[in-house]
Amino acid sequence: MKLEEINNTDNYRDDVYKVNAKYTIGVNDGKEFREATFTGTKLYHGKPIMTFVMWGGTRNGHLNLNINQSYLSYAIEEPMEVDQDG
Repeated sequence: MKLEEINNTDNYRDDVYKVNAKYTIGVNDGKEFREATFTGTKLYHGKPIMTFVMWGGTRNGHLNLNINQSYLSYAIEEPMEVDQDG
């Protein structure tokens, strides 16, 4: 098998987090973020950062949440709603 064939197949990838899925996120200082929607990862000064979007209420609207993976204590996937695709 050639390298191009390996890179073009997605069957070897087992992503831990699903894009657009909701999670409860806990960080090592004890803070907990509920119903955070995972939007992907990005590099910040060479470190991988996980990005989420949360609803901060009518006063704050949508909030961006960026978490360094080394500070993540746990992530619990929220149950899917009936109208969400799985």
